[in-house]
Amino acid sequence: STGHSQWISGDKSRRFAHQLRALHDAVLAGSGTVAKDDPMLTVRHVKGRNPLRVIIDPELGISPNARILREQDQARTLLITGGKAPREKQDQIRALGAEILSLPEGEKNIFDLRVLFASLAERKISSILVEGGAGVITSVLKQGLANRVVAIVAPKISGEGLNTVGNLGINDMGKALGLTFEKITRSGDDVILDGRMR
Repeated sequence: STGHSQWISGDKSRRFAHQLRALHDAVLAGSGTVAKDDPMLTVRHVKGRNPLRVIIDPELGISPNARILREQDQARTLLITGGKAPREKQDQIRALGAEILSLPEGEKNIFDLRVLFASLAERKISSILVEGGAGVITSVLKQGLANRVVAIVAPKISGEGLNTVGNLGINDMGKALGLTFEKITRSGDDVILDGRMR
């Protein structure tokens, strides 16, 4: 892969992904995904409301030119940061219309996501779509906070690429996280796997 953002899934699957966004109160992503892809994380291609965009950014390294900050009229943005975020940068981000929530950090800038999810629940956020990247997905799975996994599989093989999930610290298949697939759907040339965590 060249590192350039390219569509892997088909049009029908992209519409499905936007439907998922519209069904959730918030969409969660990491700062690496925002830096690499500059996503909008809004609902397009289908009708529906935009979720709150929640970005985990421990050191508040997000570019002020990121689309999720520049396009506050599209959807609200909440940045989750730790104690190392410079005050000037926080002021700059707030001036763009985004909110900032500071949380205590654990090892390697990893937050206790239960604290984040409890804070979001206080804001009447009852459903969160975790879009990525691998660091955020790994943290959610490691902390036992996922109740479903929806994966879109495209019929393309490119060799080495980015991991969807990082190291969960599981070395025994008997301790692997389990899924019960409740729905397997064709979506154009793609397949959508929808499973509940066991």
